[in-house]
Amino acid sequence: MQIIFGVSVLDSERYGVAEINENLRVTSFEEKLINPNFNFTLSGLYYLYNMVVDKAEKLKKSQKSELEIVSLLSQCLEQDALNLIMPKTKKVWIDCEAVQSLNIASNCVRRVS
Repeated sequence: MQIIFGVSVLDSERYGVAEINENLRVTSFEEKLINPNFNFTLSGLYYLYNMVVDKAEKLKKSQKSELEIVSLLSQCLEQDALNLIMPKTKKVWIDCEAVQSLNIASNCVRRVS
């Protein structure tokens, strides 16, 4: 069973998002939708077992010439081999892909320490 961690965000159009059902099970993944119907994003923290290596080697590159984690996770979802964990307490999560977000994260850490 592969494990993914997720978090609810307000600006979900910036991220790969997961649609979840009433039982908190992932039903689908979408990559950076313009107007997503759901606001649950993948946090970028995954616990994947060795079996995904074979799957990853068979992935086809996206239009951006990249291997997409969402494609790999979708395969795990199809095989019902995916478990979602959501934090039960309020935590700060900042995506650090963009320079501006990295600066925000750095300032948060500076204030705490």
